[in-house]
Amino acid sequence: MRLKSVVFAAVLLLSQACLAQIKAASLKVGDPAPPLNVKTILQAPPGTVPSWKSLRGKVVVVEFWATWCAPCLGAIPHLNALANQFQGRAVRFISVTEPPVAHLRTFLEVNPIRGWVALDPTGSVSKSYGVRGLPSTFIVDQQGRIAAITEQPERLTVAAINAALDGEAVTLPSEETLRGIGARDSGMQNVLVDVLIRADVPRDLGTKTYLQGATGWPLKDMIATFYDTTLPRIVWPTPAPDLNMNFQFRVGLPMSQRERFFPFAQQILAAALGLKAHWETRQMHVLVLEGPAGKLGPGLTPAKKPGAWGSGGAGSETGKGVRAGDIARVIAGYTNKIVINETKLYGVYNVTLYWDPKKPDSIVSAVRKQLGLELVPGKRRVRVLVIDHISLPAGG
Repeated sequence: MRLKSVVFAAVLLLSQACLAQIKAASLKVGDPAPPLNVKTILQAPPGTVPSWKSLRGKVVVVEFWATWCAPCLGAIPHLNALANQFQGRAVRFISVTEPPVAHLRTFLEVNPIRGWVALDPTGSVSKSYGVRGLPSTFIVDQQGRIAAITEQPERLTVAAINAALDGEAVTLPSEETLRGIGARDSGMQNVLVDVLIRADVPRDLGTKTYLQGATGWPLKDMIATFYDTTLPRIVWPTPAPDLNMNFQFRVGLPMSQRERFFPFAQQILAAALGLKAHWETRQMHVLVLEGPAGKLGPGLTPAKKPGAWGSGGAGSETGKGVRAGDIARVIAGYTNKIVINETKLYGVYNVTLYWDPKKPDSIVSAVRKQLGLELVPGKRRVRVLVIDHISLPAGG
């Protein structure tokens, strides 16, 4: 009996250890980011001690990697490109690894990494984040909460980091979307660049794909897509061009060059249409999503796990496990205004929202009555894309 008791105790301890690992691995979007308890950090100002208190107000990309991990090494150029693009903004890149300092310094001389490099010799930080494989990447928002998790660093995009900076929900492209560049067309295997742009084709979105382009693509939507922004955040010149002029646009790049897609597409627009644009921060009229002042409305209930929006119809939207930033984004699509999420709701929710599609303004009262939230007109400093010049083909 004593032997059975010992065996049972051992099994119990192992079970508890497994449960502890499962618990550590259950970190999810919306959770507070675990502490960055590291003593040695390279490429940071002397005396730097990273903490979420000192990093508050910044979006932080935390990457767990190793020098022996081939996918980790393959992701370095992509992450470096992102770090360069966000240089000077409120974004910090921190790479966490385990090698000794001497080994790591030698590695960094040959393989530079943009950002801070933190040493986690005992693996305690990795365990607290529930890392089960390398690479593992976390986006932490400006309040120190997990905004996105992925084991594919190439899924990090400029749009995802900008969303975190704007306080919006972060959506990462699917693996299928990433493979959409050249992967579905076997003829792209030996092609470096394949471009087609032609004006005045019938408006037929047909089988438009996210990365390859479309037939009958309105100018305004094409520019918004290739600059990773939304229509309300674009400032057009006066007088405005024909924003509904349709185009056929096709771009193909090899998978190894996918991180260059958006800059390349922007260069094509510049060459074809003389498009000149720049980013700046302006004081803009917005709708601020606030609340709740009291209880949540009947159309907004807490969910147990993240989900997605359903197929909305005229004057209706339903979602399961969506975040407040997602709600703001959906509302922006119907109001054609910039909607800023200031609800301070960090969980995920089930949403049911109905309004009169013949009366667009009725969505304001619907949000109040059904969700318990408020849409309040205001002004905020937001990042916008300013179109300085564009020349359309004859007839545009």
